[in-house]
Amino acid sequence: MVEPKKAYSEYNKLVWSNQLTYKTTIQKDHNLDALVGYEIDSKYNDFLSGYATNFLTPIKNDIANGQTLESIDGSSKRSRMVSYITRLNYDYKNKYYLGGAIVWMAVHVCTEIIAGEVSGLFQEHGVLSKRIS
Repeated sequence: MVEPKKAYSEYNKLVWSNQLTYKTTIQKDHNLDALVGYEIDSKYNDFLSGYATNFLTPIKNDIANGQTLESIDGSSKRSRMVSYITRLNYDYKNKYYLGGAIVWMAVHVCTEIIAGEVSGLFQEHGVLSKRIS
């Protein structure tokens, strides 16, 4: 009989992007072109796995029905990157150009262990007694 080992994995990603552009001409000779914008890239990954043995009946072989919990493990990871951009271009009579851009990025990563230690998490019959989140 194959002993049950189960795993759960979830992955979410969200990208949110906005930008604003502005163009104007002053006295027919001076042209301005400006851009400001930002983007948020958010990711979330969640993983949980478990392994149990010694089942009373092979028909009900969920991990919670095993008499011996061999292992349980899991982790989650959240990351977010925020980017900002600004750009300004100027030209005089469409001949002389001057331009510049600034890009700024910030990354935040949060990692936490969901379940590493089994003791205290399960009762006698393998029923989860403490919420793992």
